[in-house]
Amino acid sequence: NLTVPERKALRLVVLCLALLGGAGLFLGLPNPVYQLPPLVLLFPAGLATLARIMPTARGVFFSGWLCAAVGNGTCLYWVSIPMHDYGLVPWPLTLPAVIALGAYLGLYGGLFSLSYRLFRERLPFAAALLLVCPLWAAIETAKEYLFTGFPWGSPALAFVAWPEWIQAAS
Repeated sequence: NLTVPERKALRLVVLCLALLGGAGLFLGLPNPVYQLPPLVLLFPAGLATLARIMPTARGVFFSGWLCAAVGNGTCLYWVSIPMHDYGLVPWPLTLPAVIALGAYLGLYGGLFSLSYRLFRERLPFAAALLLVCPLWAAIETAKEYLFTGFPWGSPALAFVAWPEWIQAAS
């Protein structure tokens, strides 16, 4: 059990990590502000860190969801433009749709954080580290195909701007 000041401090740390991870996803992927592909690595690092510091499984899932919802919500700002221009949705109504889409995609981040936490608790560090990459790939694949799929916003897409970094994948 945490004291009240410890809970407040933990909430502040969670908020900062969620914002940092979300900003990393936004700044690593193409956006109108600035793109630096390695910054996208702040997103999975933020999810993993949140999974390690939260004391409860519920807190792990919620903090992972928050980080992913912030990141995906900011990356999907552009969804409001075709909604308005082609769907004739008024601008004020496009914002809740983008927030809802970010919140839905945040579930995958929460799932990753929770799964990573379960691996870390039950397996030696080296084994958990080896399972993190396939876990990430499985969750990204699920995001791409489940419920009609959503292929946008994958952190792997950040490095398309730097083909020399992804040449080894070919």
